[in-house]
Amino acid sequence: MQGGGFSRFNPQILMRADQLEATGIMAPGSRAGFRLMVAGPQPMINALEAQWQETLPTHQRIFSASKEREIDGNAMGNANQYLKLSALMAILLGAVAILLSLQRYAADQHNRCALLLSLGLSPRQLGWLYTLQLFAGWLFAAVLGALTGYLMHELLISQLSEFIRNPAPLAISSVITSPLLALVILFALGLPTLLPLGKVTIMQMIRSDSAQRTSRWLYLICTALLILVISLYIGSVTLPLLATTGLLILGWLAGSLAQKALLFSAAAAKHKLRLSALLTLRLRQQRHWHKLQAGVFSVLLAIMAVLLLTRNELLNQWQAQLPKDAPNNVVLNIQPWEGERFTAWLDDNRINANIYPMVRGRLTEINQQPTANVLSEEQQKHHALQRELNLTWRSELPDHNKILSGDWHGEEAGISIEAELADELGIVLGDDVGFSIAGQTISGTVTSIREVNWDSYQPTFYLIFAPGMLDQLPATLITSFQLKPEQKHLSNALIKAFPTITLIDIDRLIVRAQGIIDKLSAAATLIMLLTLLSGGIMLVTILQQELAQRRYEGAMLQTLGASAKQTLQLDRLEFTLLGLTCGSIAILIAELLLGLINVLVFELDVTLHPWMWLSLPLIATAIFAGLGSLIRGNLSLTDSYNLLKSG
Repeated sequence: MQGGGFSRFNPQILMRADQLEATGIMAPGSRAGFRLMVAGPQPMINALEAQWQETLPTHQRIFSASKEREIDGNAMGNANQYLKLSALMAILLGAVAILLSLQRYAADQHNRCALLLSLGLSPRQLGWLYTLQLFAGWLFAAVLGALTGYLMHELLISQLSEFIRNPAPLAISSVITSPLLALVILFALGLPTLLPLGKVTIMQMIRSDSAQRTSRWLYLICTALLILVISLYIGSVTLPLLATTGLLILGWLAGSLAQKALLFSAAAAKHKLRLSALLTLRLRQQRHWHKLQAGVFSVLLAIMAVLLLTRNELLNQWQAQLPKDAPNNVVLNIQPWEGERFTAWLDDNRINANIYPMVRGRLTEINQQPTANVLSEEQQKHHALQRELNLTWRSELPDHNKILSGDWHGEEAGISIEAELADELGIVLGDDVGFSIAGQTISGTVTSIREVNWDSYQPTFYLIFAPGMLDQLPATLITSFQLKPEQKHLSNALIKAFPTITLIDIDRLIVRAQGIIDKLSAAATLIMLLTLLSGGIMLVTILQQELAQRRYEGAMLQTLGASAKQTLQLDRLEFTLLGLTCGSIAILIAELLLGLINVLVFELDVTLHPWMWLSLPLIATAIFAGLGSLIRGNLSLTDSYNLLKSG
């Protein structure tokens, strides 16, 4: 079956029930369970799960294939987090791009609105005119976006067809919710941007005054509506709120830092550059615009770097999930009377393995009190209390375990408990824990708390008893070992020698998991490219605004006597300085975000990225230098006059 851990894995063999006893598979200590597998539409599954949870006996559990994977579960969870994070970033970047585009559009419509209003058009009619324009633009984008989304969905399903036998068709709700989200974003941002156009007067057009500003309350209301809608779409309130607040704070800090850094750099080069005085004057005149521009651009560049590096780090984590020289075979259901012969077989074939006895027991008491009387209602829902646990006994500490507190029991009576389980159930050193095992109650004192490496692919246990405490109970044996490629033939020999065991070839599962990881990588790459596309659109919008502003200033400088070469040099000098500053600030933001995301979201180690320290300033400088090349430094006096006249 797909899903479920090793302890629930068995070869897919069907046989008649009345022939089971003759095989000898079921013996004292063997484990057997019954399962009901359910598939269907997700809403019906959720409703059925909620109904079962209310009446579920303590010895039964509900499993989800997406959450009960032994090898690729962490990859699936991190991929889901990455896709959700990428989708959120794409939405926020798209929203900012829409806002900047609407602001530029509103500025261009200033004179036209004043003229239309002076000719008799009412503000209400003007509002309906721009509303229809927004709706028409949304309708075109919604149809195109829905079609693109459908094609991408079919592409991903085709890539995952070997892992998903009966893929669910694309839900109509998914086709509808995305265009509706875009509609709400468009009007939430368009309302405070275009509403002031209805108050423009003809005198403002003559004096080239700006339109009246929108009320801050309207901006706050629209922002709250925007965050609410995005939260409903993402399925989380905390993530969009933290992301939006964090990006606003980072943008403000980046802009303020860039503003001071630009002025400091210009002052430092005061006696080294011929145009330093003019550069300083321009930086002071444009300090508010530089603060906004540098803040937005630095955060945008940092987000692009974060998405790319996060994807690469996830891929590296997925690739390195299996430790080197880790066991690639697990053997379950070894009968006690086969233990010596099984050990001898391993020695004869030069296979190193640790064999553990194992019994199943349910934690029922803590300090001679039923768990229901000791634990809180939330603690009683812990998965370790909802099922029987695998228990073992051993005099030596396993290699993949580490004592955190207390002393290892050795040959003396005592119980060692896994640290996370002890913390969640409030169990400390000296506590007495009792278990119901095969109709008996076995109890003992906790003498040590240990950390377990669950990714070692060695047999792992929440609790390890001292020898002599469980020896009298019926048990089976479990082990794991590594077979090198030239030893693969020993798998068949082992099955022939011990036909009642359960042998799990982890390599086959790893190959399958690797295939899933590769497909997840493709999906993550696609989402990342869409997010970068949103950031690119936003960047183009910013640069277009800067281009128009610099062309106007260049025309003014040439009118006042500056040469075309000097104007072009001034633009390039400013943009180079701006690029280096934004790139350097983007490094700080990217490293900060990567550290927080790795620790809080993906549970990865924090690492620095030296190559980014060199690449981001160069990329930012190249972008701004490219902008400078677009500005015509050789405008003629006639062009300058026309630009100034139109301004």
